Amino acid sequence: MDFSSPPTEAQDPGRLPVVTRPWPAAGTTLALSLGCAIAGSPVKLPLAVADPAGRVAYTRNADDGIDAFDLSSGRPLWSTTAAFRPLLAIDSRLLALNEDRVLGFDSRGEPVFESEPLAFPDWVSVRGRTAERSDNALEVEASTKDGLLVLRWSARLRHAFGISVGPDQRGDRSATGTADVDLETGRAEIKEGALPPPAPSPPPLLPPSFHKRPGDQMYCQLGRGGTHYGGEPVPFRTGSGSLALLALAHEGSYTLRLERWNAAGQALAPIELHVATEAPALSVDLDRSHLLIHGESRTRVVSLETGALVGRLPSSLFAGEIKLEHGFAVLGKRLIYVAERREPAEASGQTPVRRFLRAVDLKSGQRAWERPVRGFVEYPPVPGA
Repeated sequence: MDFSSPPTEAQDPGRLPVVTRPWPAAGTTLALSLGCAIAGSPVKLPLAVADPAGRVAYTRNADDGIDAFDLSSGRPLWSTTAAFRPLLAIDSRLLALNEDRVLGFDSRGEPVFESEPLAFPDWVSVRGRTAERSDNALEVEASTKDGLLVLRWSARLRHAFGISVGPDQRGDRSATGTADVDLETGRAEIKEGALPPPAPSPPPLLPPSFHKRPGDQMYCQLGRGGTHYGGEPVPFRTGSGSLALLALAHEGSYTLRLERWNAAGQALAPIELHVATEAPALSVDLDRSHLLIHGESRTRVVSLETGALVGRLPSSLFAGEIKLEHGFAVLGKRLIYVAERREPAEASGQTPVRRFLRAVDLKSGQRAWERPVRGFVEYPPVPGA
């Protein structure tokens, strides 16, 4: 069936046609809680999904729909209110979730696939928070296997201290489970229960050629949006799969050094990234290919693949609206991150917080584009809490 073809007479006119061309290959995975692109994509984005070519991004917009836009220019391509949670981008197509079904969209935003209903527990809100001072969250990880879209989901409902629930409601709850969606027929099956552990990913080991250098005091341990220093050397895989280690030596001044090994385990020449009187604050991007070295006036952007300097940004950029805890990405000559802007408090005491996905030029720090994404509301403290 061609994606643009209408339902045939033999199809149920109340449902969209199912997709009969292949969807993702087995092994593609996306963690929505991290806002990551599918495995193998050249870039992972915060609070967004990128297509495998790294040209188009899909976000949950401020109106609780989905926006597709060009990653280079920020130009909008299409929007829809039929779904609101991007799951996976395959070629120029998108799989997304609405209240109870998985929908598929083509490159024009036209719906081309609809699953059967997904029967989540009745208290679960796929959209998120549903009531004042109650946190109703659903996290989903999507992957594909043997023609199925496989969802691992985790839901929770939490009420703030001092909030009473109605007689027909229960208090805090949580649930986990899986769901399988057949990408040929649309058949959907959801299961509630303990999640099976994900396939183990063995941590990278230090090559035998590694030797602690005189003066080495600490080693960087990478985390999303930030890093911390520890006494044990912890290597990591970069975006291309090579092995790297960040070491901090102190001999009068602090020296940050990048140790590297190729795929065969052969040591490459170490590179000094930073020398200063204080240990630098660091942030690593989502696919561990670039490092931010924060200074008093400038923040340097360094490639973890080569050690090359790829950009200098004013440090003031990171003292305002930017929220690195959501992660960030370096795509071409741009840094892409999440910004938050608090609006004036309303008469009720609630404070709307707007969110944006923003791209800035790595050389000048000038804004290249900005796209609004779904924000949230901060509530005042519960009296007496």
